[in-house]
Amino acid sequence: MKKTILDSLKSRKFRFGGYATLLAVAALAIVVGVNLVVDQIPVKLDMTQERLYSLSDQTKKLLGGLSVDVTITTLSRPGAEDKLVKEVLDRMAAASRHIRLETVDPETNPGWAKTYSKTGELRESSLVVAVSETKYKTIDRYDLYNYQMNQQTYQNEVTSLAAEQRLLSALQYVTAAKNVTVYVVKGYDAEGLTDYGLTSTVEGQNYVVKELDLIAAGSVPADADVVLLASPRLDLSAADADHLRAYLAGGGRLMVLLDLARLAERAPQLEELLGNYGLGVQRLLVIEGDTNRYAYSRPFYLLPKYEYHDIVSPLSSADLPLLVPGAMALKVLALKKRALTIEALLSTSENSWGKMNYSTATSTTKDAGDVEGPFTLAYAVTDPAQTTGARDTKLVVVSSSSFLQSALQQVAAGNADFFLNSLSWLSEKKGDISVSAKSLQSYPLRINTLWGLILSAVVVLLIPLGVLGAGLGVWLHRRHL
Repeated sequence: MKKTILDSLKSRKFRFGGYATLLAVAALAIVVGVNLVVDQIPVKLDMTQERLYSLSDQTKKLLGGLSVDVTITTLSRPGAEDKLVKEVLDRMAAASRHIRLETVDPETNPGWAKTYSKTGELRESSLVVAVSETKYKTIDRYDLYNYQMNQQTYQNEVTSLAAEQRLLSALQYVTAAKNVTVYVVKGYDAEGLTDYGLTSTVEGQNYVVKELDLIAAGSVPADADVVLLASPRLDLSAADADHLRAYLAGGGRLMVLLDLARLAERAPQLEELLGNYGLGVQRLLVIEGDTNRYAYSRPFYLLPKYEYHDIVSPLSSADLPLLVPGAMALKVLALKKRALTIEALLSTSENSWGKMNYSTATSTTKDAGDVEGPFTLAYAVTDPAQTTGARDTKLVVVSSSSFLQSALQQVAAGNADFFLNSLSWLSEKKGDISVSAKSLQSYPLRINTLWGLILSAVVVLLIPLGVLGAGLGVWLHRRHL
């Protein structure tokens, strides 16, 4: 007897098949519904190693303290914006109600860019950060990334995203009451920012950089917010040392970078100047005995420990390495002014030692006359003002200038930031502690042979067998319905 269509609809196979279909439809509806709901939740997790889609604490702090409206305009066709840069802009706008984002099409609005192109032609994908038509800063699209030449192809390749770094600098510039002036001492065979490739970086942080010839000037200029003396080979003259003392006595700010390989064997004027603020120089080559505290298998390429101070705390929390080669040591003098506050910034481990015969030594092994560590490589000094309303005197002294070499800035992310943070602390640029660019370089996952075999077995054998077994079980079950 043939079954009718109605009889088929009443069968167990149809009922169980219908249940399965309903379950599949319900599961699909739940997945779609969950996705729609989750998509509306304004919470995103940044799982990238370099936190590409997250703002730094420094940027959040600045955005939280904004009191003026700032417009950030992208010069681009709608929909053609750089996705990584746009993500940074969107997060900034979400973090502050004072940030407003705009996009201007350069093709349909060719005259708009003329208002903001006084410092140079604005290209497509450039940014304009403005408080008004007279207080603004432009960011070229090529400054939003960092590049490095590939030594094999001789082509520039993108290495890191610098959008947040540049935008933070621009926001500091347009909202600052005044810009800080840094005078770099010339003469005495000292080095300048150009020797370290830092001029554009420092100016990009909204500093005005000028050279200072103390002999010609006769004094430190009145508009000097910070004076930099970088790696002098010769000792200061008595007259120029007096000029710096007078400047410091009036609430001046001085940064001194020393170099063991360059500094003259005797520098009494410079050492007396530092001694006035409680610091002395130990002429020895610091060697690190802790293998975790040096690089390139060279015990004098130091990876110092960060101490507790506003200059180095951001570097420590961000786990940015600082590489300091060929350092001498600094010490706090027993006889010093009681009012001084002397704070260590960088130090070595207990296993370090100082090599006294560094100029003739052929190895880094510890000799009988060497000095036991640990050592301090950098200090920050504050001498409080004696009159109400006057500025405190501040110094930062570092026992090696070699950490600013361009090659080391490329491999140690903390080197340039340590220098910039020191300038910020000296000049009291509130909230102007710098942030680092975020690397875009990808590295392959490396696994050993054993794990390679295990993963291959899971992917090639276990997963397919599991799927096959599940399918066979369902087929056998339905066969008996």
